[in-house]
Amino acid sequence: MKFHRRYRPGLEIFTILLLVWAVNLWFFKDPAYESWSGLPYFLVPALFAGFYGTFLSLWAAGASLLIVSLWFLPGGGTDVGRLVPGFLAGLTLTTLVLFLRSLFMDQTQRYRSRFRDLVGRNRRLEVENATLAVVAHTLETRIAKQRRSLRFLVNKLNALDRGNLPQALEEILEMVHIFIGAEKASFWRYEAAERSLVLTAFRGWEESDRGPTTQPADGTIPGWVCRNGQPFSLRMAVEQDHFSKLNPRHHLLTYPLRMGERIWGVLNVEAMPFVQYSLHAETMLEVILKLAEKSLKPIIERELRFRDQESNLRTGLPLATLLIRILGEELLRTGQRQGSLSLVVIEVANSEVLMDRAGAAAFQQTLARLATLLRNSAGPGTEVFHGREDHQLALYLTDRDTDGTALFALELLGKIQSQSWTCGTETVQLEILIGYDISRQGQDDPEKLLLNAERLIQLQRQ
Repeated sequence: MKFHRRYRPGLEIFTILLLVWAVNLWFFKDPAYESWSGLPYFLVPALFAGFYGTFLSLWAAGASLLIVSLWFLPGGGTDVGRLVPGFLAGLTLTTLVLFLRSLFMDQTQRYRSRFRDLVGRNRRLEVENATLAVVAHTLETRIAKQRRSLRFLVNKLNALDRGNLPQALEEILEMVHIFIGAEKASFWRYEAAERSLVLTAFRGWEESDRGPTTQPADGTIPGWVCRNGQPFSLRMAVEQDHFSKLNPRHHLLTYPLRMGERIWGVLNVEAMPFVQYSLHAETMLEVILKLAEKSLKPIIERELRFRDQESNLRTGLPLATLLIRILGEELLRTGQRQGSLSLVVIEVANSEVLMDRAGAAAFQQTLARLATLLRNSAGPGTEVFHGREDHQLALYLTDRDTDGTALFALELLGKIQSQSWTCGTETVQLEILIGYDISRQGQDDPEKLLLNAERLIQLQRQ
């Protein structure tokens, strides 16, 4: 097939010229078509110029001249001068055909090029449409997942452990890992007076990562974030040279954690997958911290209240002295907002019997478990204190009237009695006495509230 295509034009030229020459032999008295100025021979190049172009038209012209020259042999009787007009006409016609063919080929090439462009554009549009369809589906799926994920995030933040700040921060770090893929992250508390930051919680650290638990606020990325109240991203170190002096190597994302107008500390992301480091991760981290502020505020306030305060070494509960001070603060707030405050005191009446049977240490452990039950019953953010006596516990409630406080005390008593209690290795029954008092609009003082609750317990003893 290739051989046929390669030699086909030559065979066609040879065949046509052979036919013209054969016909000419039948009219031998008109050698080389002298009467027609040799046009049948000189038109063959024009014919091939239209089909095959310049090269084969020249080849056909050469073959035509070769055959015509045979008539010039001795005895041919051909007058060369009479062939000149035919030669010129054939040359002119061949040139014209080549020119028209060139125009036609250029036009055809332009149409082909345009067609290829249109086909390519159509193909690209098909690919783009398919890609956009996939992207649209992905975005719809992502949005649906984000809606579910945001509900999950809000629910987790609302369920933070209100009595343990490090545990609450660790749970937030877990959310940061889930939502932006942070492999190593930590919280640092800002101590403005000492111009330092103190490690409060961390996640994903290995033994080699555990260094000093404090770092200076000056000359560090977390310190810059605390002083300026602005988040830091590693891309800022690439865009701005002065950040490179603050050693940003272990600070991919560093965001401030606000408590109102005050900067409490920073969340620092030290390691995360490269493919997940994006503006979306920065936005998501900002959303997490913004949602966490409301949940963390009472936990941090509690932590500030109880920091460096005396507590019972065995139960870990703050003493009555702190209870009286906090009651004073809460009564001022209650008066300002025209609310009410209730104090509830719980006493284990058979404490002496329990301590004689199992020991003071075992009884204090039972008291700590009782405090957990009280805290869970009162709701998130509630703190349980020791009363004036070691076998007494106390807590305060806000915005409950007399009936509401009495109902809470009754329900609490039912929960305690329905539980199975142990003291040491023995199963015991706790004899519970509950006293309470209510201050409306902060009119009473803390000592009076505590005294009235204790009087109600004293009445139950008689």
